[in-house]
Amino acid sequence: MIKVDTDTLSEARLQHRVALQCSLIEELLRAYGRYVHIADGHVGADWIRYDLPTRAAGLPLTALESAIGQRLNCSTRIKQQGERLAVLVRRPRPPVDLLDLIQSYYQLASERAAILGLAENGRLVQLDFNQEGHVLVAGNSASGKSSLLRTLATSLVAASTPEQIRLLVIQGSSADGLAPLNYLPAAYLMGPVITAAGVAVRSLNELATEVESAPDRAAGARIVVLIHRVEELLAAGQLAALAPLTRLLAAKGSVSIVMSTSRPDNDLFSYTGSHLSTRLVGQVANQFQAGAATGIVDSRAEHLPDQGAFLLVREKRVTYFQAAHADQYDLSFLMLLLRQVNPSSWHKSRPRQLTSTYPATYATLNF
Repeated sequence: MIKVDTDTLSEARLQHRVALQCSLIEELLRAYGRYVHIADGHVGADWIRYDLPTRAAGLPLTALESAIGQRLNCSTRIKQQGERLAVLVRRPRPPVDLLDLIQSYYQLASERAAILGLAENGRLVQLDFNQEGHVLVAGNSASGKSSLLRTLATSLVAASTPEQIRLLVIQGSSADGLAPLNYLPAAYLMGPVITAAGVAVRSLNELATEVESAPDRAAGARIVVLIHRVEELLAAGQLAALAPLTRLLAAKGSVSIVMSTSRPDNDLFSYTGSHLSTRLVGQVANQFQAGAATGIVDSRAEHLPDQGAFLLVREKRVTYFQAAHADQYDLSFLMLLLRQVNPSSWHKSRPRQLTSTYPATYATLNF
């Protein structure tokens, strides 16, 4: 389990955010023929200001402001100060911050446990993969499924060693929602994030055969298979994935399947639903989908707010929670820290300590 140095982590994550944003703004300015170096940012309560060492003359400020906002994925304003420019970038604050939870709880969290978020009473909501079976994550395209899966995988790795957890990550579509997980330490990954349906089918078949050949295997790493947008994987002419997926869902022991869908009323879940012991359900389209996703009449999941509000359903018990979130800057920062303390050439030195001494080169994660 990673122990977080709470005295230096907040300062380090802010420095990382500023360094990345400086680099991205410089890159955009080069597209307008301005080759500048931004030394630092001026940090306020809600904004970071970057003073640009370049003249405003000749720059299309409205277009530049829009381009910077899109590239930084933040609300952005450009202010003209004489002949110079200042870029103001808002510091968004999610309702539940993943790194804050890691700082607060990971000294207490169990190994093989993944953070989900906070319940209404402020209680930490987790999935303990020492005991967890298979999981369905359901919700519409704005519900926050991708973010929740990234949070689950990243926090699970932070709580565990590669001897305890391995991840097989499959995207059912060409979207890159789980692509940042490629930046996790290689020792935790069974391979790069799979985007090709044929490769996904082969990997699921190989894993199903391995599990069935050793059904009582208790030792070794627990394998968590993340399948994002599973219905799109099946719709892409790859119904061949259905057979190994069904075999893995029926298997017990060392494998947990976590699969997401925007169509919980898909026929797949009609006959595999009994194997899905846990459901994480965000906003869905209607009452019928809410019932299919939760297995509960009148769960009212169709009335949930979007962007991170979920129901945890287990054994007909329902817990409302707000999912923990890390934006691309905090996720990049956390990935770098995990790679620092969990290099691919894994060694058994524990406990591990997160500090503010992270690499000088920054990984830009594209979402």
